[in-house]
Amino acid sequence: MKTLSIITLLLFFSLTVNAQNKQTKTVYAFCYAYNYDTKILYVSDIVNGIVGSDTYFDASNTSLDLQWNAKFKTVVEKYFNYNRNVTGFPPFSDDYETVDGERTRIIGKYKQEGFAIHHINSFSYTNEKR
Repeated sequence: MKTLSIITLLLFFSLTVNAQNKQTKTVYAFCYAYNYDTKILYVSDIVNGIVGSDTYFDASNTSLDLQWNAKFKTVVEKYFNYNRNVTGFPPFSDDYETVDGERTRIIGKYKQEGFAIHHINSFSYTNEKR
């Protein structure tokens, strides 16, 4: 009986430690689309998602891409003429400043090439529930 109690206690301790080791983390990304014929760059604000949650699937660039494409189709009639990209989310996106710096660099690059910059402020990312 004592052995069973010790095993139960060790199992409980092990589960508690594993649960505490898994931490929810916020990650960041942004999306953009450009067309050299129209000389327009559409860029989203920086969006955030989460990884390591028991409730939600981890944020992913694949999921972000699907959501960005769905939003972009509502903004631009000839969306299929645009090159669309997502930047961020795991593995290198847990630092907001890094993602913000990349977004600023992209905007500057296209601005130098004479592009008009259109901000899509109404776009946000939604983590999907498990």
